[in-house]
Amino acid sequence: MDFSGAIEEFQKSLGLEVSALGKFHLTQGGLFNAIGDAFLRNTNFDFAIVNYRNALAVYQSTLGIEHSYTSSVLQSIGIAASSTGLDKDRVIQYKNIVSESIKIEHAAEKHIEDGAVGEAISSYREAICNEASLLGQYHLCLLYTSDAAD
Repeated sequence: MDFSGAIEEFQKSLGLEVSALGKFHLTQGGLFNAIGDAFLRNTNFDFAIVNYRNALAVYQSTLGIEHSYTSSVLQSIGIAASSTGLDKDRVIQYKNIVSESIKIEHAAEKHIEDGAVGEAISSYREAICNEASLLGQYHLCLLYTSDAAD
């Protein structure tokens, strides 16, 4: 089954949400999660991971690490990651790493707000290195993070 039409509509909605509500609004987390689900069902696991990771960034920053939405999207990341061929131990390790990388990215954003651009770049690079250790340096997730570091 092809979900490309649904994915395109979700992405349009997401663009409108970001322009209207700003970054890290809960509805964006839901849209990222839905896009991830569509990519997962379409067996495009790398794009599923990218969107689940974005949902995690929203949920983790707005709801916290212990919230059920955050836990649910971490579980979805695990499903998508295992579908790419990562074994169970590496999936667990990746879920921990991605959660920590998002915390580092949020710290980087605070550095930018404070005018400490050098510290922000250093933080973004740390986040990229953490995830690259499991996914490889050319994974799609890291493209979005590396844009922030440049």
